[in-house]
Amino acid sequence: MHEFTAEDFQLGHLACSLLKTADGSYSLRYKSGCSDNAPWTEPMHSSKGAWSETLHVYFPALLESMALPQKTEPWKVASVGLGLGYNEILCSALGMKFGLRSDQLKVYSFESEQPLQSSFLTFFKDSEKVSLPPALKFAYQNICDLVCSHLQLSQFELQSYITQLVDCGSLELHGRLDTEHFDRPEKNLFQSHCVLFDAFSPDSSPLLWKVELLESIVTELCAPSCRFVSYASRTALKRVLVSKGFQLSKTSGFAGKRECTFALRSEATCPCEIKKD
Repeated sequence: MHEFTAEDFQLGHLACSLLKTADGSYSLRYKSGCSDNAPWTEPMHSSKGAWSETLHVYFPALLESMALPQKTEPWKVASVGLGLGYNEILCSALGMKFGLRSDQLKVYSFESEQPLQSSFLTFFKDSEKVSLPPALKFAYQNICDLVCSHLQLSQFELQSYITQLVDCGSLELHGRLDTEHFDRPEKNLFQSHCVLFDAFSPDSSPLLWKVELLESIVTELCAPSCRFVSYASRTALKRVLVSKGFQLSKTSGFAGKRECTFALRSEATCPCEIKKD
């Protein structure tokens, strides 16, 4: 399989660049439109390792949260920031590893850039995948390889499992997350046992880090018993989590970052205004 050190390609209205990180896994950055003057976004992952960062920050919370659902309800995960789909592929693989049927897992993923949503779905639903840029197709395959190697799964079976999740509505991709989203009567949200907050930094995505939206996310997306995790450690985020009954666990950040955010809430400490599904 051909490897990419850096590869530029066009994805709908996005000019993209696939970047190889230090552990051999891949990250992505993009800019809207084809103008040479348009700024690049920050890379979606640490240059020290996209896959290593995913394992360090998000894998423990996903694994721990699998014990939270009652036997009669599915394991529910909300992911803010689809990107290349590391978290979505990883939590799907955990569902497969532990023998969950498609009705025993629900993944609700937000992504503001529609071409990234479409490409993810194309990879898992189109057997030919001819419409995908080779670099992006390679990146998805590489992520599946890494996840399957870590969990000792068959890549063919994992891809089939994710296709089944998408087809039956157990893995849903949605657009930009904002305060208006929570006010829509058709919002169709569920409270999750694990919330993965993998948004761009406050400098790149200031709206996602506004206190009003953070409060809505924690109130609407977090189940009474929940694990909330983010690569970032922001005072405003931690204050919102504490105000909603979460306990913060001191967790080291990835590749030299001082901390990431790992918060825990049990049903016994959940504020009374937070309602169960």
